Amino acid sequence: MAIQSFRSNIRALELAKENLQLEFNFLKAQLNPHFLFNAMNNIYGLILSGDKEKSAGLVSRLSELLRYTLYDSNEDLMPIEKELKLISDYIELEKVRLNDTKVNFKWQLDHNDYHIAPLLLMPLIDNAFKYNNDEEGSYIDIFLDVLQGRFRFTIENGIGEGQKGRTVGGIGINNLKKRLELYYKNNHWYETSVLDGVYAVNLTIQL
Repeated sequence: MAIQSFRSNIRALELAKENLQLEFNFLKAQLNPHFLFNAMNNIYGLILSGDKEKSAGLVSRLSELLRYTLYDSNEDLMPIEKELKLISDYIELEKVRLNDTKVNFKWQLDHNDYHIAPLLLMPLIDNAFKYNNDEEGSYIDIFLDVLQGRFRFTIENGIGEGQKGRTVGGIGINNLKKRLELYYKNNHWYETSVLDGVYAVNLTIQL
């Protein structure tokens, strides 16, 4: 009886993971065309304006980002340095369409051997750019560090009057929460807040 119960629990976990992977694949499929369309339009605008050097650099970043999201991120865990490169490329591609928003991304690692679930942070970063009003005084601050196996991630962005009552959700954030439970159950802390026109996310994981 105990063996049968154990097998049932294992099967339930396998099914849960399979369903979550399907959601994750759908999320990637949903993100890529939308993001690709915007990025290509932005790069095209740079080409028309004659900024060949910057447009060439962004094409390279876009190529690496798409290769990683489509092909390289299918493992359960990926080196955190690759995730940092992904985030940096994404930010630089998004910054092209902004006029007044200041974007800051700072990170620190005490060594380079850490691994993390792939694309885990992308829904949070994507939302910050999505809901940013891009007006004078707007900003997006992103900070990440890993010290002695303790991963900390914070992201803040100013929000306009029309966004102050919003609730962030959707498939991206729901998938994030499910993946946190799957990979880091009882080893993570996730919190969001809205205070004085600032939307903030704090995530801590014991890797």
